[in-house]
Amino acid sequence: MKRFNSVSVFIIIISILSLAAIIISIKTSITMAEKRDHAVRNTAEEEITTPPANAGIGAAGPGKLTEHPLYFNGDRIDGINAFFTDQKEIFLPIDKVFDEAGIEFQVFNSDDMLEAGIGSRKLLVRLWEDKFTLGNNEIKLPFGAITEGESILVPSDMFGYIDGFELDISKDTGDVFLNYYPYIDDKVLDSVKMVRIVGGRARLTDLTGKKSIWSNSENGAFDDMLVTSGDKSLSVIKSNERIYIAKSRYSDKLPYRVDAGFSAVPSADGRYLYWVDFDGKVSYVYDVKNDWKRKLGDFYFRIRDEYGEDCPQGMGNVLYEYAVGEKHRRITLTDDNLESFYTFIERNGKVVVSGFSSYSPNKKSILLRVKGRGYYTSNPEGTRINFIGNNIANVQWIDDNRLFFETEEGYFICDRNGKNIENTSYYWQRVGQTENGDVFFTKGNTLYIQTNGTEKELLELPWECGFVYGISSEGPYIAVSRDDDGVFCIKNKSIKEIGKYSALLKNKKAQDGNVDYKKSFSISPDNNKVVVFQQGDDFITINLVNTADETIKNIILNCSSDESNVKSISHKWVSDELLLVTTHNKGWLISFKNKINIFSWVEPRGSIILES
Repeated sequence: MKRFNSVSVFIIIISILSLAAIIISIKTSITMAEKRDHAVRNTAEEEITTPPANAGIGAAGPGKLTEHPLYFNGDRIDGINAFFTDQKEIFLPIDKVFDEAGIEFQVFNSDDMLEAGIGSRKLLVRLWEDKFTLGNNEIKLPFGAITEGESILVPSDMFGYIDGFELDISKDTGDVFLNYYPYIDDKVLDSVKMVRIVGGRARLTDLTGKKSIWSNSENGAFDDMLVTSGDKSLSVIKSNERIYIAKSRYSDKLPYRVDAGFSAVPSADGRYLYWVDFDGKVSYVYDVKNDWKRKLGDFYFRIRDEYGEDCPQGMGNVLYEYAVGEKHRRITLTDDNLESFYTFIERNGKVVVSGFSSYSPNKKSILLRVKGRGYYTSNPEGTRINFIGNNIANVQWIDDNRLFFETEEGYFICDRNGKNIENTSYYWQRVGQTENGDVFFTKGNTLYIQTNGTEKELLELPWECGFVYGISSEGPYIAVSRDDDGVFCIKNKSIKEIGKYSALLKNKKAQDGNVDYKKSFSISPDNNKVVVFQQGDDFITINLVNTADETIKNIILNCSSDESNVKSISHKWVSDELLLVTTHNKGWLISFKNKINIFSWVEPRGSIILES
């Protein structure tokens, strides 16, 4: 019995010890799991992946990383960011970038390696190694590739070795812009001619400036300068008291010298050069097409003699129109901003009517405000002059045949001859015109369009409209409201806000910052795309409106506040699918074919883009 009892006690003790060991083991496992979870959380919060012990030379981690927005081909894509180290080195997610760029790649987890085909070359990137292989070349990097979440981060230097990629960083915000244009070719490069100032001298080059087509070898005390007509069809280079035609609709020749005064500027329509001799009190005109020069007259001085201090600033600095017929001559002068106009119509050498003027939409009639006499209309030849009225205000063309004006008695509409006067309860305003000549106007806040003489109501607007831009009567239309500070896309009576009035490009010389609609809006040659340019403190935003499917897409370009001066922002359609945008210091060639791709560059020191 005693022996049995001893054995029983021994078994009980062993059982108790085993149970205790199991409990301790379970508790230890729970504690280790908690510690592991805590370590994983800490690693995720730091967003840094530590290299393994066997990673080898060059595997030192970059330290703490800070996220910054990444724009790829002008698009801010959710989930794709750039990462900065404390040393301002930039890491980019190569797998996500390649996905967006359409570059095929493979990730081999067992080998910690990414492999991609870049043209005919193979790209190999291994985690932790501070180098990568491209074709037969092994290239050194400041840090090795690391992982962040499910992405592979590589130093941004790597993209500088891969054809088609261009990296830019906002000086103001630190945002990163990565552009990719894989199929730029020599035909595109050669088809675009750019005027640059390099070392103070004018030069005609290809797109990027690497190929010089013409250069001015003359030395001068001052830098060369370029002046362009309002319609961009005529450009002249001024250098060392000489004038060169750089571009005109009449010639494909390289820049050539012409016999014009050094103060000459292109006419608004690009047909003439115009300048004023202040000593002789006479102005001159040079015909670009026919290569002749003649005296224009003293019209510049007549306006000042008549209006004195009331003459608008800069009036007469630019020739808006010059037309000569068998018995008549018509001269219209304007200011640098093309805002105020003054017309003289001569018949048989004598002025029959003159005054501040505005043309009808089809330019077949002219409204003139004659000092001390009131408002008149005239045909371009000055043979049919009609009195509209005196003591009237806000006189304006509504369409080719109707005028609106205001008196103390109210609002009125009349025909272009001053007849058929009708009272109206609405304030009428012409707000735009299509490429086909269709006219947009408003009665109060109701928008109308007149096509081939037929008036059609479009829709009631919830705000006062100041400007409408459209391709055709079918739409879509881009409407602007200054009071509501908005830019809107209108299609089938649906209104969608796409921007701000205050962000549209301003007139380059205006003192009050008036919007320059010609610079702010543009239609592609095939009429399938409308672009709206908006300028912020840090970026240029391009609103792309596809007229076929009515989709709207925003493209963001890095243009810091010192570069985005409105005087230097310019654009040009190279083709239906290629839009060139430049400032003095940067350029972007944007392709809309299939998907948006951007070829971008920064001008080298000492080079300034003047015109494309």
